[in-house]
Amino acid sequence: MGASTADFASQEAAERSPLASALFALPGVSRVFLGTDFITVTKTEDEGWQALKPQVLGTLMEHFVSGRPTVDTALAVAAEEDVSPEDQEIVRSD
Repeated sequence: MGASTADFASQEAAERSPLASALFALPGVSRVFLGTDFITVTKTEDEGWQALKPQVLGTLMEHFVSGRPTVDTALAVAAEEDVSPEDQEIVRSD
């Protein structure tokens, strides 16, 4: 992720991140937040951590062993282009 963060509140929002998309494929994942040196996974109330934790850890290991990017930069740039000009200052992540 470099020096930025990414917050994904839904499977649709996670399109630009192969890692977040893989985590959303797990039952009970409701939000994924990627930081420079951490990942936060939020679960639904219906799912227990005892069942979900090994799946999350397995998904993380599989992703990083595969060598896929955390965020697809081409899709991230395209997503930034969809921001209206008056909102650019708020959305910009310099």
